Amino acid sequence: MFGRRNWQHPKVGVRVLRELHSLAFQLSLGDGYFWEASGGIESGHQRAAKVEKLFGDVYYAVWGITLAKEKKQTQVQWRGFKDVKLTGEQRDAYESWDAQDADVYELLASAVVAGYKFTVSYNSGNDTYSATFTGQGEAPASARGYSLSAFAPSWYDACRTLAFKHFYVLDGDWEKIAVQQSDRWG
Repeated sequence: MFGRRNWQHPKVGVRVLRELHSLAFQLSLGDGYFWEASGGIESGHQRAAKVEKLFGDVYYAVWGITLAKEKKQTQVQWRGFKDVKLTGEQRDAYESWDAQDADVYELLASAVVAGYKFTVSYNSGNDTYSATFTGQGEAPASARGYSLSAFAPSWYDACRTLAFKHFYVLDGDWEKIAVQQSDRWG
């Protein structure tokens, strides 16, 4: 599908993310998993082979990008969370934000290319997902060592909210937000 060298270009990575999202959606359709070919519908085996190939490509992409970045990356000590809570006005803007899935994936990929570590995790205690950017060595100085998070009931909404906070509320500039203060309690 893609050559290993092409993965250094962020647009190629975005294209694969789009294809992964499309295949994941197709595999999760409610009318079954297409284990048999009938009526011109792709069989589950054919679809599984496509997914396996795509995940293989992603593995090589991550492996290639990791090798390329290992030479440049400097170790950054974690310094805390940057706390951004959406105001009522910002929530309204978020609800009317016309970002398609591909736009969100492209924004997330561009943040990774700019030096942010991107993670998504699940919190079983409150049944939500958390998406986080953490500034690494290549990130702007105001973000290095800090984390910015967003949470939502679905992993996609958590990612979308994080992209909204980083790119539209903060315009990529973490300088204007205070570090979240906390102690051993709370």
